[in-house]
This record gives sequence, C-alpha cells and structure tokens, in this order.
Amino acid sequence: MNNIILFICCFVIFAYEYYSKKSDLLSPAVLISIGFTLSSLIFSLTNRTWHYVISGSTIIWILVCLVAFNLGCRFTQIIKIENTNRKYYTIESRDLSNLVFGILIIVEIIYIILRYYSIISVTGTFSLTENALKKYNIASKGNIAFDLPLKILSAVVSIIGVYAAVFFVNATKKKSLSKIKPLMLLICYAVSTVLSSSRIEIIYSLIYLAVFSILLYSSKQNYRITIKTLCLFSIGAFLLGRTFFLLGYLTGKSQIQVNFFDNMAIYGGSSIGAFDHYLKRMVDTTDNVFTLSFKGIYTLLSYLGVDINRTATDTIGFVQLGDMQHTTNVYTCLMVVFHDYGYFGAPFVMFVQGCFYQYLYIKAKMPRESVFSVWTIIYVYVSPFIILSSITDRFFTQIFTISSIVSFITMSIINLTLLRYENKVTGESNERLEL
Repeated sequence: MNNIILFICCFVIFAYEYYSKKSDLLSPAVLISIGFTLSSLIFSLTNRTWHYVISGSTIIWILVCLVAFNLGCRFTQIIKIENTNRKYYTIESRDLSNLVFGILIIVEIIYIILRYYSIISVTGTFSLTENALKKYNIASKGNIAFDLPLKILSAVVSIIGVYAAVFFVNATKKKSLSKIKPLMLLICYAVSTVLSSSRIEIIYSLIYLAVFSILLYSSKQNYRITIKTLCLFSIGAFLLGRTFFLLGYLTGKSQIQVNFFDNMAIYGGSSIGAFDHYLKRMVDTTDNVFTLSFKGIYTLLSYLGVDINRTATDTIGFVQLGDMQHTTNVYTCLMVVFHDYGYFGAPFVMFVQGCFYQYLYIKAKMPRESVFSVWTIIYVYVSPFIILSSITDRFFTQIFTISSIVSFITMSIINLTLLRYENKVTGESNERLEL
C-alpha cells in the first residue's frame, strides 16, 4: 500500500507543478516530479513479484525533498528580476556549416580511434565482443591515470552530441539534406558511447533531442505544453526504455534471461526501494560529510598528488530487495545527499539544487540572438540530470567533476569561435552579441 501511496503523492506534486507552471513541461520542478512519478509507478508495479514495501518514513523524506527542490525553484523564480527593456537579436534556422561540421566530426573520429586502440591494447583482440568490453571496463575502472585522457576527450564528445542534437532539430526544413551532417555527428556520438560501454550517454543524446525540440516548440506557445504533447513525451519515455534495454546487449549489461519489464523495473523503479533500504541502515554522522558529493574532485586531486582522505564510512553497493531475483545499485539522487548531509541537511541541499537548475532554466528561456546561446546549451546538457534524479545522482557526480569543466570550456570554444561569427543577425539593435 505504501508503494501506491508514494506514487499517488508524486503524481499530485507533478500535476500541481505542471498546472501551476502553466503547462511548462521543461521547468525543473516539473521534470523532477515526472521522474519520481514514473519511478514510483514502476516500483509499485513490482510489488507482486518483489514483495518489498517501503516504510512510511521513506515516503515522508522523499516528499519533503521533492517539495524542498520545488521551493528552491520558486524562490529563484521570485528573486530573479528580468530586464524587460533589453533588446535581443533574432536568428533564422540555419544549417551546420562545412567548417563546423568538419572540425566536430574530426574530434569525434579521433576519440573513436583512441578508444578503440585503448580497448585493443587492454584486451589483445580486434573484436569488440561482449567479453572484450567487459574486460576493458574492469581494467580501466577506478584507474584514473589510465582513463583520464579519454574521459577528458569523452566530455568534449558529449558536448558535440548536444550541439549535434540542437543542429538536427534546428536545421532548415526547406533543405532535405540539411539534417545529414548533424545526423552523422549523432551516429559518431552513438558509436563512441557504445565503445565506452555507456548506455546512459546514448539515452542522454535522445533526451537532448527531446528537450531542445520541446524548448523550440514551447517557446512559440508561451512555454505551454498540451496534453497531446505530454502523451507524445510519455511514448518517447517508453522508447527510451526500450533503447536502454536493447543497448544492453551491445555493452553486455542486459542479460538474455532478463525481460524488458524486469530490466526497466531494476533501472527505473528499484532506486526507490534501494533508497528505502539505505535509510533503514543509515548512520547519520558528520564523518560522512562531503565524502560522496565531491568524490570526482577528490579523485582528480589524488591524481595530481593532493591526497584528501574523505572515504565513506559505510559500503554502498548492490542490494537485493525482497524476492527480487537480481540486485540493484541505483539509489535515487537522495542517497548521496542523505549520506553526506543527514536528515536535516538533505532538504536544504535539494533546495539549493532547485535554485541552481531554475536559474539555468530562466537564463535558457530568455530571448536571445541565437538558439545556440551557451545558456540554452547548458540547460539542454543538464536536463537529463534532473529527469534521472529519481534513479541516480548526477548533480554531484557529473557537475562537480573535471568532465564538467572540460564540457563548459568546450561549449565556450564552440560558441565563441565556431558559431559566433556565423550568426545571421537581424534586428535593429547594435548591441554586442551576448552568450
């Protein structure tokens, strides 16, 4: 019964945020509510087979953190003052130039070659079989000295994936071949993610496409999304799940004996139960402060010779829920904040996250001279982190890392050098183009 209660409560929060935001589907408060509603729904459907029921206190803490996140969004929306007298440039839809396309695809090809060479050097085989990819992942896992250069280049390729999605959606409709070049970039991006044995990156690219498409569409509708569009979004979410499941066979992470629903239940719904399992044995101590939140920064500093001893006091690995036949290691984004900041600090951290994401969204929605504004790209880039909050943490594990720094530098370089001087500016303002 508690599982269903959580789903109902999450759905009520989603409905309230959706209508209070005037059908603004891309608002951070709506996105995170969608994520937790879907995860709680999937988890509630597993009750007949897993026989695992979450506690009432877990329901309360999930709802408290969701409300705290949404309050952070509202707080930022209230204090953020827009300059209504500011003039903006406009730009027509345009195609990916040969210069930009050539540079970006060369970078992707270089990454693919280096990744393939790295796999060959570790596995000793030219065949990209399931066992070869597994062997490579085991060898590179946790070895930052081995994996750092490729991780840095991988961050660059991820941003190229975002831009490819943006160009694909925004290409001139009159030219039938206008989508070929961004499509080629997306294909190379998909190949690179398969080589890295990372299904989630391909899911990211599909979310990039969806979010930017909705962003363009909703901007013409005063950021209102109809029920029809919401249904199409739900169908898209189902297709994302199917894609995630099928890509598992390429990367060796989906097993033949696990059907589609079981796979979606493990990755999409078990996080709720795993978080409940964690709360039941959680030790609220100051020794855990900042241990998981900034793990990426500590790893980088360790690589640079600066050793900061911040290790979690408890082991967080795979768990089995009730009669679940498999194990899971996804705990929602809440596990990290509860682990590091305790019962009273977690809602505050979620409030800060709400403020952060809402600020990015406000900046992305501001009318600008180009759809390729850095703020727009940044929000498209972080949107999967919000949607997938009900499954795992991406705020700390993705944003506070060397990869995020490289990603931001890449965005700036692409906008300042490759795109900035190609804009076909129209309008009467003579103000300098802004990022």
